[in-house]
Amino acid sequence: MANEGIMHLSTRPGGRPYCGSRRAHMSTTEDKAKDWPRICMKCEIESLMSDEQDYYDNMPESFQNGEKGERAQSAIDALQEAYDSCETAFDALGTAVES
Repeated sequence: MANEGIMHLSTRPGGRPYCGSRRAHMSTTEDKAKDWPRICMKCEIESLMSDEQDYYDNMPESFQNGEKGERAQSAIDALQEAYDSCETAFDALGTAVES
């Protein structure tokens, strides 16, 4: 047979490949999230946060107590919140897979 050894995937409506059960797909998604996205997103956010913290730490005290310092501190806080949100999202995905 010409097609022997070739695995055919069924498709969902709209032509998207069917990956098995919803839980299996969720588990695959969690596995992917454990690797590249989590590492990249967290590292990128950490890098931005570190840069902003260095900027704040190296500005004169009069600037730290002024508008520039306030904006820098606001950015640091927002980046910390983004970092924490990444952790929460990945933890929630793991919980969904275990359910």
